[in-house]
Amino acid sequence: MAKHTSLPKAIRRLRDEMVLTQEVFSELVGVNRLAVIKWEGGKESPSLKTLQRLVHLGLDERYLTGRWGAALPPREDVA
Repeated sequence: MAKHTSLPKAIRRLRDEMVLTQEVFSELVGVNRLAVIKWEGGKESPSLKTLQRLVHLGLDERYLTGRWGAALPPREDVA
């Protein structure tokens, strides 16, 4: 099981892994750049709807459920 990372760090890591600027990432997620700055700085958290979009982009879904103590069921990846 992956170690729990704070949500701000996880959002930043997702953006970095996608090699996107805050501007481009914000457009992809459907928010303004200031929102991304606040999330990454830990000043605000994304809404549930936005968290769902972030999970769709690759954020660990346990940020939606808060289930860090339980392993997730394996994903069924389509080849």
